[in-house]
Amino acid sequence: MKNTFSMIRMQDTRPGNMISRPVAFSWVAKDSNNKQHVMTTWQQYADWEFEQQYQDMKDKLINFATTNRAADGTFRQIGYSGFRIEQGAGLEQQIESSNVLYFNNFDIDVEWITEALMDVTDNNRGGYGTSRMVLMRTGKWGAYAWHKALRNYSQLYTPFTTDKMLYTTPDGWGIQENFVQYRGPDGTTLGVLVDPAYDDEERNKIKHPSGKGVAKSWEYQILNVGRTGGEDNIRLVFQKDMEDYMGYMPGLRDPFQAKGAMRYMASPEDGYTIHRAFVGGCMVQDPTRCLTVRPNVLA
Repeated sequence: MKNTFSMIRMQDTRPGNMISRPVAFSWVAKDSNNKQHVMTTWQQYADWEFEQQYQDMKDKLINFATTNRAADGTFRQIGYSGFRIEQGAGLEQQIESSNVLYFNNFDIDVEWITEALMDVTDNNRGGYGTSRMVLMRTGKWGAYAWHKALRNYSQLYTPFTTDKMLYTTPDGWGIQENFVQYRGPDGTTLGVLVDPAYDDEERNKIKHPSGKGVAKSWEYQILNVGRTGGEDNIRLVFQKDMEDYMGYMPGLRDPFQAKGAMRYMASPEDGYTIHRAFVGGCMVQDPTRCLTVRPNVLA
């Protein structure tokens, strides 16, 4: 399968008179060294908001990008610069050719999904009975459906009767239950990972027949069922030291230069422009090692 790197770029221009202007609130954020800092200025808020939007768009590019390569292998779209626009396939498009199963929209069967996993798991890692951890990426309604399936499945075993789910409160008793993992007889421990993108109503338009969220929220993607050639089957790829870019173009006033009468300017504006860019993508070496379980409404 042929793929190519994708690129995303964003920019934001800030007015010079807003540098260090305080805001009516404060918040705590962590830097790259995981140290907490109290933010109190409009500039810090603008930086935080811009970075959040950039990282969100970068995440969508890696997961949901669709290639614009034509059937003959060429790229025919031309940008304003005169160069061809090239975009590679994201994770979703690359695993479209993987194993896809459908269930009846409402009930996910524990034994059925265990047997499906046994069909696609890597048999070179010790075979039947060898411990391995598998995560299903899903939405909040998919995680809830999986919880109910495990809860109902556990009722088959009388020894499961226990008081561990009970706890005391100042006013009496409470009960807690959150079934998230299941270990099958083949040694596979199956858990769930809730991805908020599955519940995004802007991207996912098909509603679930139950009226509870979008249909995508009930989908399960199992991405780590094996390795290819001793390496991870799904990897983030980019050219070394060129995956993430950040720069700024100074105008009359900017927060990055030392104070002084003579300043370097690349723009006549009273302000500065922040630039962010990413070049890279997602590589799936063997899509057949992935498994997607969807409700029938997405068939």
